[in-house]
Amino acid sequence: MKKLIFLAVLLVSFTACNYYDAFPPEMVSYFPYAKNQKLTFRNENGCLTSLTVNEMYVSKKHSQYWGVKCGGADMRFSTQNDTMTIQGNMNIPCMSNGVGFALEIFLSAGNVEYWKDYSGDAYSAQMLSEIGDTIRFTNDDKEAIVVRHEGLIQFFDTQHNCTWTLIK
Repeated sequence: MKKLIFLAVLLVSFTACNYYDAFPPEMVSYFPYAKNQKLTFRNENGCLTSLTVNEMYVSKKHSQYWGVKCGGADMRFSTQNDTMTIQGNMNIPCMSNGVGFALEIFLSAGNVEYWKDYSGDAYSAQMLSEIGDTIRFTNDDKEAIVVRHEGLIQFFDTQHNCTWTLIK
């Protein structure tokens, strides 16, 4: 009987879950896109290009099995037209009830890849204020700018050797 109780407790322990928060809505506001949304950009020569958002994913509250100490939260998007693709990903690699905050941002625009990392004790309004309303990415002499509640507003395109600016 003791063995049976021990096995039952062991089984419950191994199947119990840890719950992890959804990706913070405040962070989604840096890439506030919806599937099928069109983004139109103009370059310094007056040429226009439009891209359609073909993927927009934001993780929801989820669980991990017992023994998994960390569960991440993420959001990602991608847009494309005939000649260009823009992709972005924001990832919180370990998050449980807002504790253990780190944010990794990846952006690929105009054939240039950009990364930014932020870290702190916990996800909070303080971390959001540290990031600020504008995120400037640089890679060598190339730049991309993301503005909260607007998304990607400017990026350098190596293929066309120009800078594209979002038309609002």
